[in-house]
Amino acid sequence: MENNKSQSNESSFLPTTNESIDLISIGKQNSREWGVGKSLSTAYRVTAIIQTLQKLLSESGDGFILFLMGDQLPPEETLQQIIRNNPSIDVWYDDAIGTRLEWPDMLDFVSPVNYFNMEVPAVVSSVSSISLRCLLVRKEILVKNGFLEERFISVEGAVKEWAWRLIYRGILFQYTNLLHALPLKKHTPISIEDQYRFIKYRFGQKWFFWSLMRSWVVGLTTMEEALKAFRTIRTEEAPNSLAPRDHSPWRNTDIKDEHAKVTVLIPTVERYPYLVTVLKQLEEQSILPYEVIVIDQTPERERKPELFVGHPKIGLKYFTLDRAGQCTSRNFGLLQSSGDYILFIDDDVEIKNDLIEKHLQCIRYFHADVSCGVCDEVGAGPIPKEYTFIRLSDIFPTNNGMVKRHVLEKSGLFDLAYDRGQRADGDLGARIYKTGARMILNPEIRLLHYHAPQGGLRKHKVRRVTFASSRQYITHFRLPHITELYFAKIHCSKRQQREYNLLTLLGTFSIRGGAWRKAEKIAYAILMLPSFFYKMGKRNRAASKMLSDFPKIPRF
Repeated sequence: MENNKSQSNESSFLPTTNESIDLISIGKQNSREWGVGKSLSTAYRVTAIIQTLQKLLSESGDGFILFLMGDQLPPEETLQQIIRNNPSIDVWYDDAIGTRLEWPDMLDFVSPVNYFNMEVPAVVSSVSSISLRCLLVRKEILVKNGFLEERFISVEGAVKEWAWRLIYRGILFQYTNLLHALPLKKHTPISIEDQYRFIKYRFGQKWFFWSLMRSWVVGLTTMEEALKAFRTIRTEEAPNSLAPRDHSPWRNTDIKDEHAKVTVLIPTVERYPYLVTVLKQLEEQSILPYEVIVIDQTPERERKPELFVGHPKIGLKYFTLDRAGQCTSRNFGLLQSSGDYILFIDDDVEIKNDLIEKHLQCIRYFHADVSCGVCDEVGAGPIPKEYTFIRLSDIFPTNNGMVKRHVLEKSGLFDLAYDRGQRADGDLGARIYKTGARMILNPEIRLLHYHAPQGGLRKHKVRRVTFASSRQYITHFRLPHITELYFAKIHCSKRQQREYNLLTLLGTFSIRGGAWRKAEKIAYAILMLPSFFYKMGKRNRAASKMLSDFPKIPRF
């Protein structure tokens, strides 16, 4: 049973009886009377849609707006039910699955391996397919974050920029098949100028210039198109938006079942001092785990099984594997598990006593399938800004992530291709995303990650140079591992693969510090370029060869 505290916190998000759902019909007037709000029609043009919306917002900033193309109206009671059942959601859409519009091609030059930029199966909905065919939006969001930017030529380009803007302001979208969107009669590509505009507004001047250059170099645009876009867009300012969405009510969510079966999965290699600390902290959790599964891959002569005797409070199960491998060990542990939720953490972390409770709260409040926390990395500095507020997740951290068991039944377990390489978590996350699972990034769920100097992937001579160390030391260069290149080949287009390789290579020139230090890094990197190209070519060939043997993805 939910207590009154939880109900009162959520009640402010629920529509009251006097809140309206105004209708904007795009392209043609609906014949049926609309009984829960005002009804206006408009042409399928950016300026026309903006003007029509402003009429409604000028009268009231409360309630909701339904944008609809076609004359098939959804039942008013259905809309009210969708809103009531999802108090944390601000935007609902029906994308007529199988006819989706993807993000602009230019996004490949800026964010080539982002989950949101990946192609998803036709039977799965994706936020990249948001359009005005059938879109229900909370008015408050339109008032605070704006809507379509009138400088866009096409409605499609303006909607994509608006959707991306909202995603990275913590606005939560949800697909529903109850709105009955009409399939597209034809696909309208986003104009080249609007694609450049999308990049300028969402990623800034530097990436705008980069996209101008790259699109011309690879033949996506002509020099004339690039110069015209440069002259037109270079001085344009991005639409304003306020601070990220406030999702603070999630903190007071009561766990419906305080006896939720949570399996905590911890592979370990030669890190007993860290692991003992984690086990003690798991015994102090506000909601105890149903079971903790430790898979010990420490060499047999160095094992200390006596450390794992007892621990009845957390249902500790201790297993050993003679051959170390992160995917082999996690898959083994998953096959031994019986929890309804799986919490992945590393062995060299420190956790607070409410880690499990917070993940369960997050999953329940946001109706999520996956709760993704963040890690404060020792020596890595502050986390990037886009990971500091609650939003839809484009990552899946296996050092601080909880997933419902049934989600893994759909996606499969870890691909053994990454057994001794990097991107195992990214690959599983991408497959989970492609199932249509709801993934929430919640930076209020934190832990401290030590990056222990021994054990882990370092055991396999991997991750000796990290992103953090490459930005700290002149002689450290972070080139993609073979399995990272394999990841791109599995999940990304040819162009995305190429751009990922290029951006990673250029990243080797970066370092934190003053001008002299940066000049030293660049000079040293230039000297090392022949070696970089040789290594990249060799690793790329090895990644291509892996495609004949993998993926190998076990199932429950």
